[in-house]
Amino acid sequence: MMTVKALLLFSFFVFLPFTATAQTDWAPTWSVTPHVGFNSSNMSGMDLWYANFYGDDMKVAKSKRKIGFVAGAEVDYHYIRRLSTAVGVWYSHEGCKYDIEDDPAFRLNLLNFTAVENFYLVKGLAVKTGLQLGVVLSASEKVAGASEDVSNAFKKVNFSIPVGLSYEYYNVVLDARYNIGLTDLCNIGNLDPNWSTNAFWLTLGYRFGL
Repeated sequence: MMTVKALLLFSFFVFLPFTATAQTDWAPTWSVTPHVGFNSSNMSGMDLWYANFYGDDMKVAKSKRKIGFVAGAEVDYHYIRRLSTAVGVWYSHEGCKYDIEDDPAFRLNLLNFTAVENFYLVKGLAVKTGLQLGVVLSASEKVAGASEDVSNAFKKVNFSIPVGLSYEYYNVVLDARYNIGLTDLCNIGNLDPNWSTNAFWLTLGYRFGL
């Protein structure tokens, strides 16, 4: 499993060329920022076939976005005025739902390790991108209020690319990012539906200097 240390090294070497623009009057700083917020997630390839009351008319239900919880913390190294590297650990509750009878839904509990590069447009406002490695802790299917464990149907590792922006004001950080799933999470041998995740995160954090 890729560790936070490995992610930090990855970010350092990927974004090393940008350091050529470093300003000599900038003093590098370290900080840690706890975050908490919500996400809106969906999964591609998760269309659900179902029958009507008499069982003679099959229909397909498209997966819909569901709201979940996200929390974590990032360690940030602001090494030049316009750039900083942040590595983080996040818990995220994601999945999808369906607007049909019995309100079926799939729920994933994920532990995510992120490495992102922040590009500061002006003081406090940054755009960001990087790499995220997610570990599927558990997965469940909920139908009519009853939940069943379906963890074996999902692969354990999920790679995605986060893209977003953040704004900081007096150490309060508002962060919005969209995670583009790269991994087919389907772990069922005779199926090839490409179950990939996509999630929008909106979090609020507070930066502490180190």
